[in-house]
Amino acid sequence: MIAVNTVRTFSRLGLLLAAIIFGMLLAAYSTVALAAEVVARVDAIAGPVTVISADGAVRQLRKGSEIVAGDTIDTAVNGRVRLLFSDNGRVFVRPSSRFVIDSYHYSGDKQLDKSHFSLVKGGFRAITGAIGKGNHEKVRINTPVATIGIRGTDHEARYCNGDCRDFIAD
Repeated sequence: MIAVNTVRTFSRLGLLLAAIIFGMLLAAYSTVALAAEVVARVDAIAGPVTVISADGAVRQLRKGSEIVAGDTIDTAVNGRVRLLFSDNGRVFVRPSSRFVIDSYHYSGDKQLDKSHFSLVKGGFRAITGAIGKGNHEKVRINTPVATIGIRGTDHEARYCNGDCRDFIAD
């Protein structure tokens, strides 16, 4: 009887140990799988520029900083930044702007790749990379008043509500 109970105990311990190891491996895999993909890097910067991540964390940007989908770029009155995306597209964010990387994916597959941004305020200039050149319908920029689709490779937008310092109305 003791031998049978000992075998059952070892059997249960083995199953428990296997379950613990499986759980640890699953947690490790999930963490790696959920790691945010770097979609752009800060190529040039002047003045104060911050990024607000999707989880609400705020950090100062500097040359070489990484940008991921879900990030919001905020430029101060005297701040500006140039972002270089993984498809070699470039976005120049003007002073006093808020620019959001809504979603972005570049793999070289014209059907799966996409570049979706939002301009909340201020202005930007963009030079299309491989995504826009391969399938311009996969590039979209939302503003408070319109959604911009692209046809060419160089485009610019500004949304001013009396707060663009370098914009003079007639």
